[in-house]
Amino acid sequence: MSEYLTVEQVAERLGVEYKTVYKLIRSGEIPAGKIGRVYRIRSEDLDAFFEASKRAVADQAGRSGLAPLQGLRCGACGEAILSKLSVGGECSACGGEICQACWSIRKARQCVSHDATSGGSKASAGGMSDGGEIVRLRRSGALVITSAEALEAEGQFIRAFGERVGLLDELADPISGEIIVARDARVRHQLEITRQRGSDVPGNRVSHFAVRTGGWGKRKAGVVLEGRFFARPAILKSRGYDTDPIDEAELAALLKILVNRAERSGCFNVVLVASPTGWSQAAGQMIIEPGDRWVAADQNLGVVLWGSRGENVFMNESDERLRPFRPLIAPDRGHESL
Repeated sequence: MSEYLTVEQVAERLGVEYKTVYKLIRSGEIPAGKIGRVYRIRSEDLDAFFEASKRAVADQAGRSGLAPLQGLRCGACGEAILSKLSVGGECSACGGEICQACWSIRKARQCVSHDATSGGSKASAGGMSDGGEIVRLRRSGALVITSAEALEAEGQFIRAFGERVGLLDELADPISGEIIVARDARVRHQLEITRQRGSDVPGNRVSHFAVRTGGWGKRKAGVVLEGRFFARPAILKSRGYDTDPIDEAELAALLKILVNRAERSGCFNVVLVASPTGWSQAAGQMIIEPGDRWVAADQNLGVVLWGSRGENVFMNESDERLRPFRPLIAPDRGHESL
């Protein structure tokens, strides 16, 4: 008898994010059935997909004359290189491997230790990024986010948030008690960005959806759905990388802004805030157990914190107002339909 797997189970077996599994399903690469809004994948179909993927990699390696090579790290950024297919070039001084991203995007032609043009450091748009320090930190196990990585994470987060909003069929307004049918609602979308054109650091973009219904004799209802990216542009611009999670003080300043915006909107605001470096435990506790530390009791605001690499999510599990919005704010917690 066939074993039917959830998206999360498939992602765990493959060692990838659940979003990757959705892309493979939607592209037809992984066969799946759909019951309502829930996908199910047969285990034998997953095995067949993986075997086909292995054959494709082997065929590509054979055509290029390159064989798999394990255990290497890029001499420019320190990231792991899993095979020769991931190598963009070789260091002109020692012949060490340089990954495709460093070779093609960052134009690195030497290992950090041989980069004579910067004395072992790599220049960035906003200053000098110590490539040797990045390699050292990563090899020690630290989470290091470069400017380019943070910028990419920002774009992915904003796009994914918009896609998830588009999949919502109904929205529950905790204030009026009304159910908003998405196809019948008035939706206004605004995209806020502070990054200057050509900058290589995040602009802390905000994707803001105001969804309203009613009026002209009908009972009004409305919610605001907001995805907000929160990084440290000044540090990323000056140093070229960041390692520290967002702390309690930084989050407190942001929460004051969110409370004021929610009060002015006159409706319930659901805000998902993503950080490329994640969140400190103290910051997370402000959301999990808000107490009197911020105006969490305000009827107009619900906040969820998310690490853009999915390493930590903080939400108040006891806040019933957020429960209908979990497919949007926490799709990896039992809501596989996204």
